Amino acid sequence: MIGFLAFSLRRAWQGFWRNAAMSLAATATMTLMLLLLAGFWIVQAGLLAGLEFVEQKVQVVADLNDGTNPATVDQLTAELLAMPEVKDVTYVSKDEALQRFKEDRANQGQEDLTSYLSANPLPASLEVSLRSATDYGPVSDLLRADPNVARVKNIADLANRVVTVTDFLRTFGLVLLAIVGAIVLFIIINAIRLAVLGRAEEIEVMRLVGASD
Repeated sequence: MIGFLAFSLRRAWQGFWRNAAMSLAATATMTLMLLLLAGFWIVQAGLLAGLEFVEQKVQVVADLNDGTNPATVDQLTAELLAMPEVKDVTYVSKDEALQRFKEDRANQGQEDLTSYLSANPLPASLEVSLRSATDYGPVSDLLRADPNVARVKNIADLANRVVTVTDFLRTFGLVLLAIVGAIVLFIIINAIRLAVLGRAEEIEVMRLVGASD
């Protein structure tokens, strides 16, 4: 078996250089096409990872009533984390919300107006990260039913737009990858056929002297 394999490799190597121009052209064509397909595959994988990251940025934000005690917040957080649609829950206190507001104003180059306030008007809130952008419905319903929640921000339009765009890009990427794969396969098959046709006479002679297919 090893001897037959060595003989086959040796004959293949000799045959490759017997018609070097055609063999090199066919090999270069197949190599470039496979690299092209691998490149599109990598781009597709990066696109899918990016779309998943964008979908995970969709959050359900619930403003809490003033005076909600920490035990109640912890209980509500535990209920949310027990839901299969929820990935993570972050509690934002009134002070943290005010600090975020100040930083946003500063980043936009606008005046800090909080110095004119006698008290912090911003509510504490829960930021719920979802496993999928389409999972906002049950989470929003649970929060709206809780008496300690003052308001749940409506993200239905945002979530639907994100899902529509990401689904379109996923489908487009898969279709494009399939088209590129078909083109690459077609070119490789034709490169092999051209290499075989270029040695048609040699193959015919080998058949006449008893070589197998």
